[in-house]
Amino acid sequence: MVVRMKVTVTGSMAGQARAINKRGEAAMPAVAIAVADQGLVRIRNETRVFKRPTGFYKSQLQVTFKQQQAVVNDNNVIYGPWLERGRTSTVFRGYQIWAKAFTQMLGDVDRITRGVLADHGLK
Repeated sequence: MVVRMKVTVTGSMAGQARAINKRGEAAMPAVAIAVADQGLVRIRNETRVFKRPTGFYKSQLQVTFKQQQAVVNDNNVIYGPWLERGRTSTVFRGYQIWAKAFTQMLGDVDRITRGVLADHGLK
């Protein structure tokens, strides 16, 4: 999920708009982290459906931040893809915890973004 913001204003308000745009750009890392943190919470909550949880997979879930992007990942746990998708040759079809969390997050991104921008003095 990518959150981007671009504002272009010309005319007599251009100076004020540039200042607002700079504050908005400064807020984007905070927006990315806030959205990723909420995504991490959602994914951790989805792990409750595991039939025999050991806690290891849940302990490997993390948010990393690099180049203005916050990424939620499972630290490349070897069986992570199997947990998500399962196998077509077996009865186990996977838990789809990442897909479910992503779908839930689509409804939250706007609210989270507005909250962070308000904290930075932007509406």
